[in-house]
Amino acid sequence: MIDVFSRRIVGWRVSTSLRSDRALDALEQAPYDRSLEGPLVHHTEVLHRDGPWRGPDDVEMATLEWVSWFNTIRLLEPLGNLPPAEFEAQYPQQVTAADFVAVALK
Repeated sequence: MIDVFSRRIVGWRVSTSLRSDRALDALEQAPYDRSLEGPLVHHTEVLHRDGPWRGPDDVEMATLEWVSWFNTIRLLEPLGNLPPAEFEAQYPQQVTAADFVAVALK
C-alpha cells in the first residue's frame, strides 16, 4: 500500500498463496501507519531479482528491507527528488512557511 500524498509504503504482506486475506491485511495495516482518513490505493510488487526464495520468511525480510529503502532512500522525481520519509518530514515546514507568507501579504 502506497500513500498517494508522499508515495510512502504504508502497508504490505508476504504470502505463499494468492488468498485475498493477505491483501486485506495490507489494507488494514495502512491506516495504522497513517492517521489519515480517505480511500487507499493498492499497489503490488513482485520480487524477482533476488529469488528463488527458501521460504516466506526470506521473502518477508527482503520485502521489509525493500520497503525501508523505498521509504527512506529512493529518490522520487514527483517529490522533488526526495525520498518519501524526507518529503513528509519537510512538509510541515513548507505549509507553515507558505501560510506565513500568505498572512504577511494580506
